[in-house]
Amino acid sequence: MYCKFCGILAGEIECQTIYEDEYVVAFLDRSPVNPGHILVVPREHILSVWHLEPGAYARLFKVVKQMANAIQSAFNPNRVGTLVAGFDIDHAHVHVIPMKCRDDVATKRVHSNEWAQPTPAELAATARAIQGKLRNVTG
Repeated sequence: MYCKFCGILAGEIECQTIYEDEYVVAFLDRSPVNPGHILVVPREHILSVWHLEPGAYARLFKVVKQMANAIQSAFNPNRVGTLVAGFDIDHAHVHVIPMKCRDDVATKRVHSNEWAQPTPAELAATARAIQGKLRNVTG
């Protein structure tokens, strides 16, 4: 079965990469809850974050924390939330979401197509804003 995230990691599907190392990649969600919504995924195809070995889990969440700090610095949302659901794609991933209010991640809103799809230029600008803050934050 084809995995969309494996396609992104293989370069078959275009994305706005925010961060990558030999184990983890962070990229912008193309259907963001709010601008700055990032997905953090391990390079290895694993069904769920709960199936990761302890070291891989720690590496993944270290990057999640770095992304949250960069999002906070770039956009100053009321909160930066994380979501581990895994219903949409069977590849371990963590959503890192700048939030205005707790309803931003309510099920009916997250899946309602209520938000306009960002243009490639908007995604690129968002990526630059977050990347510009990465060097100033630590995990």
